[in-house]
Amino acid sequence: MTRGTKKKLTTLALIGGLLLASYVTLKYVFALIWPFVLAYGIALLVHPVVNLLVVKLHFHKNAATILTLLVTILGIGVVMFYLISSLVEQTIRLVENWPVYEEKLISCMRNTCYIIERMFKMERGTLYAGVYDGATSAMVNWQRNVMPTIVNNSMKTLMTMLDILIVLVLTIMAVFYLTRDMDKYKKISSDNIFYKEIRYVRGLLSRIIKAYIRSQFIIMSVVAFICAVGLFIIGNDYYILLGIIFGILDALPLVGVGLVVIPWSFVYVFLGSYYKAGILFVVFIICYFVREYLEPRLMGKQIGITPIASLVSMYIGYGLFGFLGMVAGPLVYVLIREVVEKYNTP
Repeated sequence: MTRGTKKKLTTLALIGGLLLASYVTLKYVFALIWPFVLAYGIALLVHPVVNLLVVKLHFHKNAATILTLLVTILGIGVVMFYLISSLVEQTIRLVENWPVYEEKLISCMRNTCYIIERMFKMERGTLYAGVYDGATSAMVNWQRNVMPTIVNNSMKTLMTMLDILIVLVLTIMAVFYLTRDMDKYKKISSDNIFYKEIRYVRGLLSRIIKAYIRSQFIIMSVVAFICAVGLFIIGNDYYILLGIIFGILDALPLVGVGLVVIPWSFVYVFLGSYYKAGILFVVFIICYFVREYLEPRLMGKQIGITPIASLVSMYIGYGLFGFLGMVAGPLVYVLIREVVEKYNTP
């Protein structure tokens, strides 16, 4: 066997091993350790602040850790309280005004059906009657089947909330211990015989995940702000609620804000509200170019994944692990590529 052939076989074995390890981790291990992974990430973020308090202001390590966590939780709590209170207020207003919006929706549906009927020379009211009967039947089925399911699963929902509370408490405790003893854990890790390999993989994962999360959060926030401003301009009372929803949709792989905004703008065209339709279309265009401009610059050379590689890895990840795989697929691809390139570098 030539040296080149041996090198190729070793590279294939390395790729296979990394793929197997990634599959086992995402399929079985991640569900058990994700609170501690999250806690480790938070601990890395707050640890420099704790060190500053200990070294510069001579705080006790425990006191510095507790103070930092309390300030962090309080800050997050204030922001979340404002967002949730705004969301609740606008959701209540939406429910109260739902009969008005329902009438507008029916009117829009009627006008759209009439336009289609004229285009295809159908008898007036035929299409509308079919669509209306179908929508009414779907609503009745939803009330008959979905609502009882929600009520019957109330105990399961309560248990889920309890599980979330337990995970939250465990995560906060883990953040405290990891932050307080971070230096000790680094010392233990440095004494490991696989320290160089662990340090390389950990650093690579940390760099990829940080770049991905930071870029997506910034883009999502900018898109949510743009959408909220656009909705405010057209006089929508729920601009904060919908702006946040659109920002989250834009962050989801293979979805995007256009999934809602484009059909909505066409509805306004059918209703004759060309100004509102134009504003929504401009919002979509701005959001599209904002993502196209910011994403490569924020992630840049830190990840460096081509669009087709991203699409393929997301599709394979979704097929294997669902939504988690859509997010983890590109990260696994970049991790394997980086490890293989380092292995093959003389």
